[in-house]
Amino acid sequence: PKIVGDTPSKPSGGAEEIVWSADSENVYFALRVADKNEALSTNFDIYRSHQNYDSAQNLTPDNKATDTLPAASPDGKYLYFLSNRKATNQLFRMALPQGIVAQPAQQVSQFKTDISGFKLSPDGKLIAIWGDIARECLSFDCEKDGDRSKPGPGTMPIRLSPSITVSRQPGASVVTM
Repeated sequence: PKIVGDTPSKPSGGAEEIVWSADSENVYFALRVADKNEALSTNFDIYRSHQNYDSAQNLTPDNKATDTLPAASPDGKYLYFLSNRKATNQLFRMALPQGIVAQPAQQVSQFKTDISGFKLSPDGKLIAIWGDIARECLSFDCEKDGDRSKPGPGTMPIRLSPSITVSRQPGASVVTM
């Protein structure tokens, strides 16, 4: 079936919502379907479109929230993306389907606050992440007075600190700056 929607998304999406596979055979993109519910919908899904086909396959149909910012691993085995399916924006990974059946996504990060973006290293072994965290906090796992680290005024999208924390997660290393 034909899919109607905008990618990059409107009004504020960008090129980070579209990515090629390592072998240039597929393009992955985030899209919210343009239908009668579009104005109120937060349901963005990740789609795959093969260069030789007219249709696109929804890889994340079961999540009715936002899946966005796809990034294919350099070895072509995995697709990483941000999703708020667990209440906060976290990093997820799925094995790229070789056929028509998409694999379930696995949560890679488990921070107490939202991740705003990420970038895979060229070898795919490390992932840099960033997001807004409370001004007084030094990491995504900060809890201040029992609060869940709400963004404070003056926070910056990338928090650089003298130390870099590397936490080993199943199947990936997450680097927080």
